[in-house]
Amino acid sequence: MTLALIKFWREFEFRARQRDSPLTFVHDEDASFVKRYPIFRIDGPMGRQSWENYLRDWYGPESSARRRTTTELSLPPHPYAGNILDASVLILSLNGGANHTWYRETFLQDEIRERALGELAQSDPWDGKHTGFDLSNCGTSSFSYWGKRNENLARAVASQLTDNNLAAAYQLMATHLATLELVAYPSRGGTSLVPKIPNWLACQIEELRRGTRRPIEFDDAAPWDALPSSKLMLRTLWTDIVPSAISRKRTIIVTRRPTNWGFNNEWRGSFPSIVVYSGAQAQAASLAPNSSGGIAILDQLRRVLCDPHS
Repeated sequence: MTLALIKFWREFEFRARQRDSPLTFVHDEDASFVKRYPIFRIDGPMGRQSWENYLRDWYGPESSARRRTTTELSLPPHPYAGNILDASVLILSLNGGANHTWYRETFLQDEIRERALGELAQSDPWDGKHTGFDLSNCGTSSFSYWGKRNENLARAVASQLTDNNLAAAYQLMATHLATLELVAYPSRGGTSLVPKIPNWLACQIEELRRGTRRPIEFDDAAPWDALPSSKLMLRTLWTDIVPSAISRKRTIIVTRRPTNWGFNNEWRGSFPSIVVYSGAQAQAASLAPNSSGGIAILDQLRRVLCDPHS
């Protein structure tokens, strides 16, 4: 299913690369669902004019309302980062946050935008690393959020695993960490697009936790009113990623909205390679070295270095 998720976004990615097309970054299958809710879009070609239009909107009279739960369709979707096929650690979050830097990169900096779209397609010009932890990407909004914000974790990785070489620590993290977003589309505040787990799926997930069911089966005809890309993300998680974590081949860290991802309180402590944050932890979503997520990352990276084929 991970390949199906990548294929889904590759279908979208070609149109997003067309420089003269309107900046409406939404997958065709998601469009009708997304438009039920407040959206923001700047029509017109990429470049300085659209950047200036964005600034006028951001500081305009409706700016306060639009910073709440407005879905941003003038920024590329960001359902994941890093090598989602091979990453040893997968960090589950909610959705990207829109900011000035990301807009400027999208509208004015071709190289950064192309690299982001390559990561979306999991192909060139992306180099296979998580752009948020890759030092060659420092100075961007992605690195500011993931790499700089988690510098203490990187320093712990350096101290424990890379002979105090911070650059090597970031390289290790960029290679082996991936992040998944439950909602692909960024927003200025919260988002109205977060799916709820339907009862038919929640029952199967509980059976999986108890060890009485494997694998989980998804019925396309079953009732589930949710964003198609989010449904595909959850299908990938529960059919591919969670089983591999149960068998300790990968580590999952659920930092944001665990119940919307399908993890109830009973999952906490059920499996050593699945870390589910509690309410207070999820609010901060910290990956500090002494947090449960940071400790799990260090443990998994240590196993990777001891056995690169694990």
